[in-house]
Amino acid sequence: MSIKKEDTQTLAKLGLNTAQAKVYLALVKMGPAKVQDISRISEVARPDVYRTIAQLQELGFVEKIVSAPVMFKA
Repeated sequence: MSIKKEDTQTLAKLGLNTAQAKVYLALVKMGPAKVQDISRISEVARPDVYRTIAQLQELGFVEKIVSAPVMFKA
């Protein structure tokens, strides 16, 4: 399961940065997921995923699922 460059570029044209686009697309493809899995699929470093998810939450693209472990969904 990989992220297509053209999909990332499309979201970048709509105002997301590259990391935001990759993380969002990973969540869309995977459904609810842990940060570790999001990092692996999106190829964005784990610390950057945390920061990017916070940004996407502010924009309304991502929801936090309160569970153990914490998960996120698009």
